[in-house]
Amino acid sequence: MPHLVTGIDAGGTNVRVRFVDQAGTVVLDLKGAPSPDLGPESLKNILDANPIGQGEVRAIYAGIAGISRSRMKERWTTELKTLFPNAALELVPDYLIAFHGAIKDFGILVIAGTGSVIYGEYEGKCQVGGRGWEWGDWGSGAWITSELLRSTLLVLDGLTGRTKLVDAICAELGTNVPIEFCDRARQLCQSKGRGFLVPTALTCACAGDADATLLFNNAGEWLAKQVEAAANRLGFEETQKFPVATVGGLWECGQIILKPFEQYLRKKYANAHVTEPLASPIEGATRQALLLVGQTSI
Repeated sequence: MPHLVTGIDAGGTNVRVRFVDQAGTVVLDLKGAPSPDLGPESLKNILDANPIGQGEVRAIYAGIAGISRSRMKERWTTELKTLFPNAALELVPDYLIAFHGAIKDFGILVIAGTGSVIYGEYEGKCQVGGRGWEWGDWGSGAWITSELLRSTLLVLDGLTGRTKLVDAICAELGTNVPIEFCDRARQLCQSKGRGFLVPTALTCACAGDADATLLFNNAGEWLAKQVEAAANRLGFEETQKFPVATVGGLWECGQIILKPFEQYLRKKYANAHVTEPLASPIEGATRQALLLVGQTSI
């Protein structure tokens, strides 16, 4: 078997592994579910079910969700060295492989799904946001859901007036009782994810609800503010053209969030080009793996 390089996209929803030869030709694509804590055990399970000559792998570039958590990088490094003893390793946050897939040379990536993070490269490298749902991820699905839950609880506690949007949220959770509402919200965050109220908000916004529309406007503006902060730190001139690639499920809401995002961004960076990604994160990981062995194909 020829020498191979491997790209890994270990996200919160799926783990993808791609083996390519040093000309960039795909030899094998694998996919599986992540471990509950996003640890490396998922990778061994995927490889056990799809054996390949792991000793032939010469380089691995892995994008890993949650890599900054305690001991996560150490655990993945140990597992990868065991599984691929002859490979050079580089382990990075998962947004980095998304950037290398989405953008060819320089620009800014905006990931907005359950969470959010902005990453760019130009005169240096820069991350904005991505600090977790507890105190960050502004403009994300988790942020939208948290805003809806907070505003609904204000109504249920008698602090503000009731709205149609609040009625829709209470109907989704099946209760108007604050204690039950909080308990049900926690359950749904666990079973459906922390952005579980985005579909309800989108339905209301598309039906013309002003409060829901304003929430998506605010989310778009928060994402744009973070891009602006990244562009400032990276040294982009206000008249300069540069790509801003959008990745993540929240952008599937369409113009309801994309329009305010673009409008706010172009107040300062009129020539910023908002675009879909050029390629997938696993392709970005594979490209970087090839660079580790001095190849630039693919």
